[in-house]
Amino acid sequence: MNPNSSVQSLTLRWQAHGGAVNTGSTPQVGATYANGSTNTVRGTSFVYPNGRELTFDYGTAGSASDRLSRIASLVDDDDTSLAEYQYLGLGAVVQIDSPQPDLRMTLVDLSGANDPDSLADCSAVARGKRHSKK
Repeated sequence: MNPNSSVQSLTLRWQAHGGAVNTGSTPQVGATYANGSTNTVRGTSFVYPNGRELTFDYGTAGSASDRLSRIASLVDDDDTSLAEYQYLGLGAVVQIDSPQPDLRMTLVDLSGANDPDSLADCSAVARGKRHSKK
């Protein structure tokens, strides 16, 4: 838990693959959170045991993703965008672009025809596709 915040948020987690957890030697995963000063307490980054840090980007200040605390993109510690998310409504992810390997997962028809107008359209037809964007 974060001792500097009145909000209870997990900041460290240990997991042993064999035997009991020893907080002095078992690898840990860390998480950081916004301090709540803008009335928002949301995850800001995730740190792996090897020190690699992934940052959650919520888009431009004031954008829909920012106001709704929806992750707009996942950014590596070298500023590489690992994933960019597109939403339908408040929080249904309908497209994920991964620029680094040049992949896209989409529930949207790429021809522009029959784009879903609602989440019901997405779930009624299993159209999930993964492909190269080339």
